[in-house]
Amino acid sequence: LKEDGKRVDLTLWSPSADKVSVVVYDKKDPEKVVGTVALEKGEKGTWKQTLDANSGLGISNYTGYYYHYQIERQGKTVLVLDPYAKSLAAWNSDLAKTDAAHKVAKAAFVDPAKLGPQDLTYGKIRNFKSREDAVIYEAHVRDFTSDPAISKDLTKPFGTFEAFIEKLDYLKDLGVTHIQLLTVLSYYCVNELKSQERLAAYA
Repeated sequence: LKEDGKRVDLTLWSPSADKVSVVVYDKKDPEKVVGTVALEKGEKGTWKQTLDANSGLGISNYTGYYYHYQIERQGKTVLVLDPYAKSLAAWNSDLAKTDAAHKVAKAAFVDPAKLGPQDLTYGKIRNFKSREDAVIYEAHVRDFTSDPAISKDLTKPFGTFEAFIEKLDYLKDLGVTHIQLLTVLSYYCVNELKSQERLAAYA
């Protein structure tokens, strides 16, 4: 994203493609196609395009909109994920076998510099001098707060990153110094829209 979301510069390397387009989906409904814009073939197998207010999509700010690349090659058309995507739409594994639009995740237009806390100086641990002082806790983000019994104690939906943050003091009180987060990235076999489903047996 450039110019606070007003411009997106796209580049995809696909030297064997006959045609490459970007399919843009609505930021409030990733099932809804806003429009498709063709990329222009460049040098060394690259395809490029710039999206802005003049791209015919009716979008003035692209922040949060989703997209696929659509590649045509030898009479076949496939939808693919941007290999450099920094964020994705929620993955629904139940729809993965229904049609081409659900076989791969949708990328999202985001500015990584504006995601997460800007001040990272908080990572100092009192009395931590060497690795032998570490108390490491392995946690699954969803499972950590997926017990309906604690839902009334949370201000955010249980099973979410925000709910996880709310309960970090619990781990701190236990003396935990480090947390290993499990499966924080999207993966194929889980429906991320089922927030009440525990994943303890995923491995």
